[in-house]
Amino acid sequence: MNALIEEPRVDSDRVARVSPAFLSGESEPAAHCRSLATVLAARWGMDAAVAGLDEQRHARSCLLAGVDTGTAAVGLRLAIAFAQAGRATTLIDVTETGRGCDRFVEVPPALTSSDVSNDGAFSPIYATNVPNLGLVPAGSSEASGGDLQLADRVARLLQRTPTVEQGVAIVVAPALSVAPSALALARLVGGVLLAVTPGRTTRPDAVRARDALYAAGGRIWGVILAADERGSGAGATSER
Repeated sequence: MNALIEEPRVDSDRVARVSPAFLSGESEPAAHCRSLATVLAARWGMDAAVAGLDEQRHARSCLLAGVDTGTAAVGLRLAIAFAQAGRATTLIDVTETGRGCDRFVEVPPALTSSDVSNDGAFSPIYATNVPNLGLVPAGSSEASGGDLQLADRVARLLQRTPTVEQGVAIVVAPALSVAPSALALARLVGGVLLAVTPGRTTRPDAVRARDALYAAGGRIWGVILAADERGSGAGATSER
């Protein structure tokens, strides 16, 4: 993107604390996400070498879109993997009312839904207890007046992610089956990872979601396995 990018406002007085279960680097999901982060970084490097890459996309960003489940847990793990590798990382949460990560992040009382602005230019980036990781509760289309407004707000947020070299933005969205708002975001990011749930997602549903993302201008980089977020799973994830 060539537009002038404003540095993000980090509200250090209100720090969101990630659950210790997500900070252990020894778990299988964490190992999978580290591998996935390596693959994505290589893909971004290849895209950067291609002249004429679509400048409307945020080059080092990824949308996690679930066919029939949310992607907050796997998105958080992936964001942590990038942050722990030393990359300035912003996790943009557009699930539900922008609070999809609340089950995995202890959010201080001061961080309330009133902080979520319909204008992404004013959605704060909250510091977390993970170095290099910021969290943005950006809200969903249902809370902000429609998919077009959501896309506009996320586009502004992507412009405000850290401008230091190799800064990364991970966007987590509601399940496509219940909130197709992720489709409006597919054209804004470098690429999309389509999340399926073992034992629940059917092949026809996955194919329909894939085709819808392509039709919306998305660049699908692959499929990942994600735990069903309707329960209390920790987002076990693997690349395929």
